[in-house]
Amino acid sequence: MRKILSRVFLLSALLTTLSALADQPDRLTQMFVWWNRALKTPGGFTVESFGQYWDKDAALVINGTVLAQGIEAITQSFKSIQERSVNDEIEIVVPFMQQFQAGDKIFTYHTIRSRRDGKAACMLASGYAELKNDKILVVNLVRADIDPATAPAQFNCWK
Repeated sequence: MRKILSRVFLLSALLTTLSALADQPDRLTQMFVWWNRALKTPGGFTVESFGQYWDKDAALVINGTVLAQGIEAITQSFKSIQERSVNDEIEIVVPFMQQFQAGDKIFTYHTIRSRRDGKAACMLASGYAELKNDKILVVNLVRADIDPATAPAQFNCWK
């Protein structure tokens, strides 16, 4: 009987651990949750803070164009967004509409919503992040503007 109880206990512990791991957000999600907070924090975008998530040689590719190469350039790119949007709202909607991880690639389909000068805007983004040693090496997204007034509710656009 002890043997059975011991095995049941071990199985229960294993299932609890696996469940907790399954509930852990992937690295891209973790980064965007941090990004949403840091965007609203003056001085929140530093090379050191990006270095928690991004590889030093990382690249940001949007619509086939390399926007930034290297952690310093990526930090500066996002600092520029932060400086331009002091009185505006921008948010990467988390959880993503779709995502999955296969090896070192995280595939995503998500919404980016913003409000500038009181006017709502919305974008869909789809693509992937590639990881190296649990840090983002590449984020490669294709983005498209959508009309928030006519966007389906699942896109979570601000109206």
